[in-house]
Amino acid sequence: MLKRITVHMGKLIVALWSVALALFLFLVFLWLLASPLDYRMIKPLILAIAVLLMINAIVQGIWSLIDPENAFLFGQRWLFQEAKPSESALVLTRVGGIVLISVGIIGLLILLLWSRAV
Repeated sequence: MLKRITVHMGKLIVALWSVALALFLFLVFLWLLASPLDYRMIKPLILAIAVLLMINAIVQGIWSLIDPENAFLFGQRWLFQEAKPSESALVLTRVGGIVLISVGIIGLLILLLWSRAV
């Protein structure tokens, strides 16, 4: 059950990065098309990209806490045969997960305050 959840979390992380990149490229495209780009036009896109990146940080942090071995080897498993990370690598992966969750929550709070202020 846990293995299936972590596989889906990896796919979710890749999907979130893809959507954030697509929105960023769309924002750059708009910026290149319009010479005097209106701030009211791009503010929702900036917020959408930032919120997706913060949600991605939170999801990666939760994944690192739930399954640090798969999170540590994500994207690198093909390099090793019978890969097993050390205990210190697992602890640092969990600490990194806590940091990512903290950054994501603080970032979402800052974005909430910024969206109301501007």
